[in-house]
Amino acid sequence: MTMPDLTPAKFTKRVQTQAAVRRWLFPVVLCTVLGVAPIVLEHTQPADTHGQLAEERVQQANARTEKTKSQITSEQATLGQRQRELQAEQHLTERPDWSGVLSLVARQFGGELMMTGCQLAAANDSRVRTSLGTLRGDVPDDSVWLILSGVAGSNSDVPGLIMRLEGLDLFDRVVMTASQRETIAGGSRTTFTLACRVQ
Repeated sequence: MTMPDLTPAKFTKRVQTQAAVRRWLFPVVLCTVLGVAPIVLEHTQPADTHGQLAEERVQQANARTEKTKSQITSEQATLGQRQRELQAEQHLTERPDWSGVLSLVARQFGGELMMTGCQLAAANDSRVRTSLGTLRGDVPDDSVWLILSGVAGSNSDVPGLIMRLEGLDLFDRVVMTASQRETIAGGSRTTFTLACRVQ
């Protein structure tokens, strides 16, 4: 014979309800966590700015490239203009500006030095051959020489002039081919001849 269940119905129902809640509580909480976690993680991570920075760098590089292309185009136009001017000058003159060269050479004389003459010709010219003296046998006939004659206070003034002329980088070599003491304007002076081979 079974004993009758004297447990109040309300208590039994409450126990059953609590058991049901406990059984479903874990799955509901787990589903809630799984659903909310990605949203929380997305909001807590810093914004990804790498793509934006890369795009800005690409834009800056493109701007620099365009600016460089523009500068190159401008420089090419300027270079073309200079080349046309140079060609026109060469066609018009077909020879260097010797007046500028001679002015530069004349400025190297000073103090006790004075230029008294100059001539420009190839080595096969009779006057140049005479001025070259002992050098004339060692130089090609088609080499071009600038022959300078001058007066110095003393022989020691001439080497400084030779060094200054060589420093102009206009001549392959500068050689003194003649010098002698003479009486000029009541004083003893050195007359000299320099042979400057044109590059």
